[in-house]
Amino acid sequence: MLFADYMLSQEGQELLNSMGRVPVNTKVKTNLNNFPYDLIDSAATLDESEKWEAIWNKLFLTKK
Repeated sequence: MLFADYMLSQEGQELLNSMGRVPVNTKVKTNLNNFPYDLIDSAATLDESEKWEAIWNKLFLTKK
């Protein structure tokens, strides 16, 4: 429990960040804190799941 507590602390997260890992503590300075993102409507995504699955398959699963 002490190890888990340390790893989730700001100090432990800074150590992980220095090793190239992504910290989960938002107090740790990392470029990911400034990463632009958009939240999506999960209901709309579910409604359009066939469309997104087709795009995924085309991009990642189709051999060229």
